[in-house]
Parts: sequence; structure tokens; C-alpha cells
Amino acid sequence: MNVTLTLIRHARAAERGPDYPDDSLRPLVAKGEQQARDLAHVLKLRELSFHWLMSSPYTRALQTAEPLQSLAKQVTTLESLATPEYDLLLQDIHSHLTTKIDETINIALVGHEPYLGELTAYLLTGDPEGVRLHVKKASFIELSGELVAGKMQLTQLTPYSTYKHSLNHL
Repeated sequence: MNVTLTLIRHARAAERGPDYPDDSLRPLVAKGEQQARDLAHVLKLRELSFHWLMSSPYTRALQTAEPLQSLAKQVTTLESLATPEYDLLLQDIHSHLTTKIDETINIALVGHEPYLGELTAYLLTGDPEGVRLHVKKASFIELSGELVAGKMQLTQLTPYSTYKHSLNHL
């Protein structure tokens, strides 16, 4: 099964600290809300659509995913997107792909660092430390190939600063 996987780091969120003793509840700040809208806009301009949009259950990831929902046929939350359990995450994703689709399956994952950088390395090399990669907030990475550790190829890495600049010139 050929997959195009778009890995999206959540947008800018409130800082960790006494206001949010439970890290999973930190919401997006106003700048993060704008980043999430910008992200949705640039993906729409690129005419991307997803069979699945899968998000971490953390508030900031869910809020980042919200403006992307119109690009997806199906939306779900995966607990495994908030952990470094990459084999479990791949099992979770595969469990949602019950429909036999002849075309490439497009999946978007909204999550966190350092997990997205490590997941990218795992999918490219088979080792979460095989490549050092830090995914900045509201940035996205596109991988394609077989959804198996070490079997995917990097096709795109787009930091927020790159597409924000291009949106300013529209």
C-alpha cells in the first residue's frame, strides 16, 4: 500500500508552567491560531486532501487540526501520536485503513516534537535516531512510500516561515 504521509507539528501554544500543570491542556495562543489557519490555507492552495486526518489528543494539536478538517474525508484522534511508541502508532494508523484503496492513501498526522522528528527518522531509516530532525511549530513534512519503518522517502519539508512568506505575497 502506497501512502503519502503529511506530518504536521502543532502551532504555537501557551508556554508550559503553573497556568497549565497538565501539559496536554495547553491551548494555542492567538499567533498559533493564525498559524493553524495559514497552514490550512496553504494546504488548500496546494490542493491537498486527505483520506485521514489523525491528531494527538492534546488540546494544541486538536486546535491545529481543526481548520484542516475540511481537507479530510475522515478525522480521528490517536493517543499514540503523543508518545514515542512508533510501532504502536503505525499499528493504530493501519487499523484505520480497512478500506482497500487502489490509489495512494493520503494521511495527515498532527503531533508534537520531539516525536514527529523521531517518527520521520524512523520511517526514513528504521531508527528514531537515524536522522536528527527538529520540526518547527506549524511546519509540515511529507513522506511517501510504504508505511513501514525504513521504507518511506522524504518528499517535502516546509517550515512555517517559508509558506507564511509566500502567503504574504498573494
